[in-house]
Amino acid sequence: MKNKYILAICVTSLLLLTIFTQTILAASTNSNLIDVHSQSNESSKLFDIQQFKPGDWANRELILSNAKNHPLQYSIDFSFLDGSRKFYDNLVLEIKKKGNILYSGSLASFQLIEDLDLEANETIPLQVEIRFPKESGNEYQGLTANASIIITAVDHTTEEEVSFGMTTESDSHLLPNTATTMFSWMIVGIIILFSGIFLYLFYQIQKRSKI
Repeated sequence: MKNKYILAICVTSLLLLTIFTQTILAASTNSNLIDVHSQSNESSKLFDIQQFKPGDWANRELILSNAKNHPLQYSIDFSFLDGSRKFYDNLVLEIKKKGNILYSGSLASFQLIEDLDLEANETIPLQVEIRFPKESGNEYQGLTANASIIITAVDHTTEEEVSFGMTTESDSHLLPNTATTMFSWMIVGIIILFSGIFLYLFYQIQKRSKI
């Protein structure tokens, strides 16, 4: 009888140990709050843009997945790392979530986007677009800017950060200075016009003096 009690206790203890171990393993294999996938390359850069010219644009998609069975919140931030701050500030950023614009404006004016909700087991796409304004001039020729795109997820106990790199390099060739060319042709046209008027008046004066 005593042996049966001992056997029952051993079996129960073994079952409890197995359940506890499985719980620990499950927690350790699913420790992430959020999974973020992107169209990044091997260097983990979301954007790696070479020969960026005024008027050019590039877009990428980030897929955010809540890895937990409870809601969490996340934020989106951009951090300038190195290169030309002037070039970086001039770039235009647009972020969309499910077709809704979260931000549209220059990187110089960007501020942390926070308190965004991600429901339990929810997956959403974020569209991120970078534009080089068409009206940008030759002062941005050959400049490079490096930055980091940071996604931070939080719940009631944990905070987790995922980041992707962003490198943009403007075209090293001189851009056409159309405004200066137009102004020069206007001056030439005015000179020709007034020269014609002067010659006409001079001819009329000479003609009258001979009469």
